[in-house]
This record gives sequence, structure tokens and C-alpha cells, in this order.
Amino acid sequence: MANLQIGLEEIPYQLTRSEDYPFLKIYLDDLNGIYVSAPVRKTQQEIEGFLMKKSSGSTKSGKNSTMTYISKPPRRKKRLCI
Repeated sequence: MANLQIGLEEIPYQLTRSEDYPFLKIYLDDLNGIYVSAPVRKTQQEIEGFLMKKSSGSTKSGKNSTMTYISKPPRRKKRLCI
């Protein structure tokens, strides 16, 4: 079991590697914790960088942008048109 250091917190996660995995996946489980599946070609630094990116709050990437919010997104104010 590996640990990821974020600030003062250490977060343990179970890492599984296989040639069959085309990309990194994160599974969150309330009972068993965090599971990460990764292809064999990814280095430990790449895996930890991915986990740090996903845990940092909001992220946006490329054409298929995805937004991940740790807390609720900011509310937009509604305009009243008369």
C-alpha cells in the first residue's frame, strides 16, 4: 500500500498495475479506501502527479474538459429582466 502526501495529511491507497489497463483509474470505497489501477508503463511519479491533480480541487483539461469540485461550485446570480 502506497501513501500520498498532501500537505500535512498522508492518504493511503492501493495500487494495481497491469498491461491490460489503457489508462489510470481511481476507485473510492467507503470501507476499503482508495484503489488506483494503472498501466505498467506509467511511473510512480506520473501516478502520484495524477492523484495530486485530482485532489487539488478544480481541474480543466483539453477538448473534453472535466471539472471536479471538492466543495460546491459558486452560484450564479440570477438577473431579473422587466
